Amino acid sequence: MVVASCPKKVFRYDQTNREIEIENLNDCMFCKECVKKCGEFGVHKGIKIGMKEGEFLFTVESSGVLKPEDIVKKGLETLKRKLNDIA
Repeated sequence: MVVASCPKKVFRYDQTNREIEIENLNDCMFCKECVKKCGEFGVHKGIKIGMKEGEFLFTVESSGVLKPEDIVKKGLETLKRKLNDIA
């Protein structure tokens, strides 16, 4: 089954709707095992793995001193300042 082929348990099967649903999107490591498994079942466009235009996903870990949101804001402020310095 496609759901079981994923080593990171990204998908789950909804028995009621008889559909595969994404449960843990951020756990996906782009191994494409699910795509291969779909191909084995003859469903070559069943799952598409890739980036969405205009979106950027990343993870921020904090030691607890600052909130992740504050880390990102501070990083963007620093980047903006440095870009202004070279412009």
